[in-house]
Amino acid sequence: MCRPAALLAQAPPTPQGAAGRTAAPRRIDGRLDDAGWTTAKVIEGFKQREPDERLDASEATSVRVLYDDANLYIGAELTDSDAAAIRSLVLKATYSVHW
Repeated sequence: MCRPAALLAQAPPTPQGAAGRTAAPRRIDGRLDDAGWTTAKVIEGFKQREPDERLDASEATSVRVLYDDANLYIGAELTDSDAAAIRSLVLKATYSVHW
């Protein structure tokens, strides 16, 4: 894709980071407070898309990435100043198998 140089010059910097190697498999428990996660490089500096594209994110967001011989682990802390307003939609799939 070809983009005009003026558009490229206006693009915000993209957050970058590197995955850190972990000696032990990570527990998948929704917490990022064990030694493996707390020593992982933190990726920050995300920009928002809505309502005002390219502005600094209105809510704190950080990501950590670790790997071992068999897995890639991605831990993200996504905050919301009005968490009570978050609504989720749960879909239940029903599968039927006919032989």
